[in-house]
Amino acid sequence: MSAPSLKVVAGGGAVGARRVDAPSAEAANRWLERRMKSVLVLEYTSDFGAVRLATVREGAEPSELDRMLAIAERALAPAPAEVVEAELGRLYLTTSGRGKSENELAAQLRFYKEDLEIYPSDIVRAACRNGWKWWPSVGELVEVAEGLIALRRSIARALRNGPGRPHQADPEWERPTPAEIQRVDDIVARFLGREPKPAAAGDAVPIESPS
Repeated sequence: MSAPSLKVVAGGGAVGARRVDAPSAEAANRWLERRMKSVLVLEYTSDFGAVRLATVREGAEPSELDRMLAIAERALAPAPAEVVEAELGRLYLTTSGRGKSENELAAQLRFYKEDLEIYPSDIVRAACRNGWKWWPSVGELVEVAEGLIALRRSIARALRNGPGRPHQADPEWERPTPAEIQRVDDIVARFLGREPKPAAAGDAVPIESPS
């Protein structure tokens, strides 16, 4: 049985928080990818597939797209405040090199919480439990979270844009450059404890051809 999560509270110390037994963010992404293959064509840009490109299959039923979009949006739902607080408290208690006064720590945790609370619970948990030995910067936590959420965002964007249209993040969205792809792959490789492989320009390969 896993140990209960902890959160740091004002005035120092820690209190027990709700135990959460949820699947890992990586496992959730694999499940989401399998679930979406009936309505989406997914492409990956490297061995790790950290950055995904998605296109709605021709002939996909609007009702099925709506149903899948509801699933995708649930996978993007932000974590409750208590989950973020609990994970940051656990991270604080299990790492070294913090060196903060009580007031400094309270302010720092508040800023960390603001940056992490946009991510789903399982991704917050994965970022905070990434095997850190030393207290990480908020940027390091966000890098891990961004690497894990990229697939979910691509799927949701494709489903919102309708049948047969490539996903768009916004009007200025552009296909990621090889350097951007490599950066995300490196983040995910570190998270998974693997050696990253260089990404070649223009090497997007479809996972599955349209039926």
